[in-house]
Amino acid sequence: MGNIGKIISVLGDIWNEYEHKTLLTLVLVIILVGFRKKPHLFRYMLFSLPVVPVFSRFTGLLSSSGYILYFSLLAPYLFLLIGNKKFARQLFYGIWIPSFIAGMTTAWTSSNSHINASVGLFPGSIVTLVFLVVLFSGIEFPKGSAHFSNMKLQIVLPTLVLFMLLNFQYSILYRDDNIQDLKTKVESGPFRGLYTSKEKNDYLTVLCDDIKAVSRPGDKILFYDRFPAGYLLTSMLPATNTVWLQPISYFPNLKRQDVINYYQKNNIEPDLVVRMKKVFYSKMSTDYLSYPSQDSLNSMIESNRYQAIVLREDYTIYRKAIGSSTRVEISGSTAIVERKKPMIGSP
Repeated sequence: MGNIGKIISVLGDIWNEYEHKTLLTLVLVIILVGFRKKPHLFRYMLFSLPVVPVFSRFTGLLSSSGYILYFSLLAPYLFLLIGNKKFARQLFYGIWIPSFIAGMTTAWTSSNSHINASVGLFPGSIVTLVFLVVLFSGIEFPKGSAHFSNMKLQIVLPTLVLFMLLNFQYSILYRDDNIQDLKTKVESGPFRGLYTSKEKNDYLTVLCDDIKAVSRPGDKILFYDRFPAGYLLTSMLPATNTVWLQPISYFPNLKRQDVINYYQKNNIEPDLVVRMKKVFYSKMSTDYLSYPSQDSLNSMIESNRYQAIVLREDYTIYRKAIGSSTRVEISGSTAIVERKKPMIGSP
């Protein structure tokens, strides 16, 4: 969730999502000017609109969601080219405007921001496609022009859009590597049967093994930050009022005290805590997390109420202190924990 300022931020993020703005602006201006003077010639440039984002395909920055955003937001421009016609008004005001509002709503209510705008804007992309086909076929062609050929070209437009959408979907997955790189089958856990990269599978396997090695019956667990998937990796109950904890280093205005107040109100604390240092999504995307001194939740975990029992490059696991020594044997790492004494172990 957010305030009105987030809507402004979402619009800015949508603008920044597409990197070849100069090229797109040039194409739009040429079509706008040329369509007014020689529509029979410049109508073929409409085929360039679905494929202009292909240049972002090579940089890996535009996803299928980003393509939906780009394509749906072409509708107001195409509506301008069509003119004040009844069917166009019905589509634009009856479908595209509500779709745009829905897109802003799904973006406003999600920490994914503009990425989730594509959920609400999908109907708007269909309006864009209809406008493209109408603009291409609605022109009065010179006598003798091949009507059948024109119909075949109309079919090309939706086919082209579908091809581009599948192309981006195949090349960029949400928080994972490209499909062709997902060759490792997950053999256990909540993601069993799915394919991912070897690096991600190893990352999750080590984390699952560590949690299993240090957990006890009746334990409650906390994962922070940016790792709600952690609660799927264990049968332990979550010790938090929200599974999606965001870092103060990314969002300085966050109120961590809300989590502390939850613990105080319910007289509970997590028995195990997994504090993430790196959240690995793919070879192209990793969140590196830090915890500033004003982070009240992190200060609680780093107090003498908790002891670090597993230290890894990607995370640290803490256990609530009970005043006695604990020895934990972990594959590849031995952690000896004593109250107020440093941990001995290899990352």
